[in-house]
Amino acid sequence: MTNVVYFDGHEVKPYCETGKIVYHYTSPDSFLSIVKNKNLWFSDSQFMNDRSEYVHIKNIFKQAAKGTSHEDNDEFVDYLMGVPYGDITTQHAISGKGSFSRGIIRTCYYLFCTSLDPDSHSMWNYYVKNGYYQGYNFGLSVDALMYSIPQLGQKLTHGKVNYNVEEQILHTHNKIMELSKEFDYNIKAGNDEELCIECYQEKLAEYLLQRCMFYKNRAFKHEEEYRFLIEAPEITTDSGGTVDHHVGGGGLIVPHLVVTFDPIQSIRSITLAPMMEPEVAKQGVQRLLVNKIPEIKSQINIDFSQISVRF
Repeated sequence: MTNVVYFDGHEVKPYCETGKIVYHYTSPDSFLSIVKNKNLWFSDSQFMNDRSEYVHIKNIFKQAAKGTSHEDNDEFVDYLMGVPYGDITTQHAISGKGSFSRGIIRTCYYLFCTSLDPDSHSMWNYYVKNGYYQGYNFGLSVDALMYSIPQLGQKLTHGKVNYNVEEQILHTHNKIMELSKEFDYNIKAGNDEELCIECYQEKLAEYLLQRCMFYKNRAFKHEEEYRFLIEAPEITTDSGGTVDHHVGGGGLIVPHLVVTFDPIQSIRSITLAPMMEPEVAKQGVQRLLVNKIPEIKSQINIDFSQISVRF
C-alpha cells in the first residue's frame, strides 16, 4: 500500500482502511469494458466535463490569501497553476541542513470518479439517451479496490470531495501561512533565496493542484462524490497502468490511465438505471458475469434503481 494516501475532506493522511462502499455510475459501453477487460479508466483531469473546478480553486485561493503577502495579487495564482489544471509539477525537497535537492517531473492528474450515493437521481441523469435512462453503477469496496490494484509506483490519493467553501478557504489560508513560515526559516538558515522562492511556489502549486481535484462548489454537493486521483508521468509504461485514449464528450480525444483491478474482490453490487427493461437487462448482466467473471455472480447483488421516474 505504499504511495496510497487518504484525503479525509480536510487533510491528506497515510492510508487507512475506510470501510466505505462507493458507486461508479457509467454508460453501458463502459460497463461492458470494465467487466470484460477487468480494468478501470482514470481520465486525465484536463479533459473532465467540469472545468469550473479550476476557476473554483482560484477563487478559494483569492479568499484564503487575504491578510497574506498574496492579497490583491490576482495574477499570482494564474502564475502558479498555469493553464486549467496544469500538467507540470516540479518537486523540490530539502535534504540535510541548508541544502536543496532539485528534480523536475512532468506529471498528469488522472481521476476515477464515484459517489457515496447508491441510487442518485442526479447521477443517473448523466446517462439519459433519447429520453431513456441507460446506465449502470458498480458498488465498489474502497479497501478491497486499494488492495487489488497493482502497485503503480505513482501516488494515489482517494477521498470524499469537500463542498464546504468556508473550510476550503480556511485550510488553504493555513497552508499559505505554513509554507510562509517554512520559507522564512530557510532564508534565516542561509539558503539561496531564489531556490527558497521556487520551493515555496512549487509546494503551494502542488497543494492547489491536488485540492483542485477535491474541492468543489457546494452546488455539486448532491453528487456526494468520492474520487481516486493518480499523479503519474505524462507517459506511463508501468505494467500496472498504461496510457490509452477514448472519445469523450464533444468528440474530444481523452487520455486515460488504464488500471487493472480484481473485480471479484472489489465489486459488491451492480445497480441498473431506472426505465431499463428490468428483467431482460438483469438477465443480460447475469449472462455477462457467467461468461466473463463466473466466480463473482453468486457473491454480489444485482438490483434495480428504486428511483420513481415520472413521465
